[in-house]
Amino acid sequence: MIRGIIERLLGDLTTAWRSIGDLRFSFSRFESEADFVQIAPGSEIVLVTSFDVNIGTNSYLMNLCFPTFALEDIIAGLSRRQLTAGIKSTQERVPENEQMVRKQISTTTLPVIAELGRAELTVRDIVELKEGDIIRLDTRIDQEIHMSIGGRKKLAVRPGVVDGKKAVKIIRKLHPDEIINE
Repeated sequence: MIRGIIERLLGDLTTAWRSIGDLRFSFSRFESEADFVQIAPGSEIVLVTSFDVNIGTNSYLMNLCFPTFALEDIIAGLSRRQLTAGIKSTQERVPENEQMVRKQISTTTLPVIAELGRAELTVRDIVELKEGDIIRLDTRIDQEIHMSIGGRKKLAVRPGVVDGKKAVKIIRKLHPDEIINE
């Protein structure tokens, strides 16, 4: 799993560096012992890039370290203006990142399911169903039902009709102690 994430990251890194030079990053091996990771002498000058990685509510710091000897040809071809032109302060990036996240969220779809109730039928009952038959559910018509969003129960709702279409009215958010996984 980690290798897949790293390979995707390296592809994005290759794309990010494309405007500066023809660099290709690839996965060569995984090393779990930090003592064996060193690829340059301790006295070597390095370029360090830090990222905040957010996974759910957790935030982690990820550092990428490039020894300058590996980038000498590329750095020599860049002027100071080129090096600083693409750098934005954190204050400039926050609104830009926030706008990008809002755009992504606004186009994301989630399944929304309001289960009216349940009933047990025999196979024979199912085979004999015809138009106009009534199936008695385990809920009353005036009873709250639960609505799931993205597979998780979130809201208490009541079924109804609006402009001739089936609808639900949100009554309240469910409390964590009300949510029973079935």
